[in-house]
Amino acid sequence: MSYSVNDNCYNCHHCISRCPVNAVEEGDDGVIQINKDRCIECGICGEACHFGAICDSQGHVVEPEDIACHDRQVLDADLVVIGAGAAGIMAAVRAASQCSCKVIVLEKTKYVGGCGWYGGAFRTYGSRAEAGFGIRDRRPAFIDRAVKETFWELEPSLIGKTYRTLSEFVDWLCAMEPDMANDFEAFPSFVPGDDPEVLLKSMHNIRSGGYYVLNILLKLARKYDIQFLTQERAAEIVRDEAGCISGVLAKDPGGEVFIHCRACMLATGNWIANRDICEEIVPEFNHNRPIMKTPHMYPGCTGDGIRLAEKAGGYVDHRMLAARLFGPHIMPRGGGLDFFGARFEGILINKNGERWINEKKHELDAASLLMKQPGCCAYTLLDLGVMEKIYSNWQNGIGNEANGGPFVLDPAPDYIDAINKALEDPMSPHKKADSLSELAELIGVPADRLEATVRKYNDYCVTGLDEDFFKPSEYLVPFRKGPYYAVYGSAVSDGGFGGVLIDNQLRALDTAKSPIPGFFAGGDSCCGWFINIFGEKKSFINDLSWAFASGYMAGNSIAAFLNS
Repeated sequence: MSYSVNDNCYNCHHCISRCPVNAVEEGDDGVIQINKDRCIECGICGEACHFGAICDSQGHVVEPEDIACHDRQVLDADLVVIGAGAAGIMAAVRAASQCSCKVIVLEKTKYVGGCGWYGGAFRTYGSRAEAGFGIRDRRPAFIDRAVKETFWELEPSLIGKTYRTLSEFVDWLCAMEPDMANDFEAFPSFVPGDDPEVLLKSMHNIRSGGYYVLNILLKLARKYDIQFLTQERAAEIVRDEAGCISGVLAKDPGGEVFIHCRACMLATGNWIANRDICEEIVPEFNHNRPIMKTPHMYPGCTGDGIRLAEKAGGYVDHRMLAARLFGPHIMPRGGGLDFFGARFEGILINKNGERWINEKKHELDAASLLMKQPGCCAYTLLDLGVMEKIYSNWQNGIGNEANGGPFVLDPAPDYIDAINKALEDPMSPHKKADSLSELAELIGVPADRLEATVRKYNDYCVTGLDEDFFKPSEYLVPFRKGPYYAVYGSAVSDGGFGGVLIDNQLRALDTAKSPIPGFFAGGDSCCGWFINIFGEKKSFINDLSWAFASGYMAGNSIAAFLNS
């Protein structure tokens, strides 16, 4: 039986990392494909895929079967967790480890793990893992920075508790999985000037930190007899006459399931695939979605937690909802185009053929301005001379802080051949032409404006002063002659965040901002851990760290509630 990849692929690369014979690969056009000459037909790629993107020789998707029709089922549990992502599974395992309780986890898709499989790094501040590398405890300084960077709008006690919980979580996880202590490594900090970051080694290959930890948590879930019900979409969180949580109504393809419970954890993930919410919060992105799919934008990210919380009387302020956008993000990758396109030495042009930003920028810093450009996209303009300068600067350590992330590979010595091969695909959004006018036609920009932009930029290269955007002179490289290259980049997102408001015990609050007895929330589907700045999210910790820390804190609070 031969396997193939269909259009459901979201470029998570798990099939690549799991294939035992390296038969699954990323083509020169950035598209995942299976090399039939190397494939041994083991089916592991299908097991690894959570999107239904692997097909057998008959074109059938390799995925669990739908649930058959059934009568209304009634179950009993102490805790129902809605959403089997990183935060939900963490809360379920932590609660079960702290008290004797029956836990049921509901997941509306056919797979558990959610976006947690694709999270890269979680912080280890103050843990024994950090101490093992001789790194001082920086949590007080980080807490002080976080409070200030979020303008004191968030509850300081929640910020402090989150940073303290990270060390407890990491130490606890290492105690549960002793071999984990050997899998940490010190990497240069994401923040210039800071001490090194102690992270899992796996974040620098396809198997991310989220993938690593979720596998440990799922093993612990089996130890504590946690029950996972997939294809179960929660329809309603039920409260009794006293206002306490009393049950959850769910629906699957076969019928209804009602679960009596004392506590409910809401962890339904982000809402970026919900067109209605995006239209409300980030309409420009909604109208100009990227041409390439990414794991954080898969169809399961529909923000069900917002509706569920509001129906249960939870406080959801839609003004607090926010997306995290970044770009120009270069997709598809291939041949080194992502490396050269992310550097500072080229020039970024919009659909008008004009520069719009200082190219020495970060994807996160440029996102809000990119959303104002026609089509929310841009092209990095290069020629052979510019690429030669980029390669030379890279070899000499100049400008190597250019954004691109851990999955951007270093260029090959024969990078021109590799790039030209990648551009043979007629469907590629990246283009090459012998003249600027020909290139303008290929990418749909006015030729006269593009040529004028390049002439003006070349003048700045001569004087050494970029009078429009003040790019540092060491990155001002003139354009000499064709062929010219246009590397396409668009706005992308790794999630839309927010939902019910929580307190520092991860309890969901009602419209009077009082805790709802037995109702907890964490992960992407709650508010209280980030602020909204013009529709974009600014949080005090990165997403995967928050997912695990909030799940851990919620698990502790749930156990205390159930024990009481």
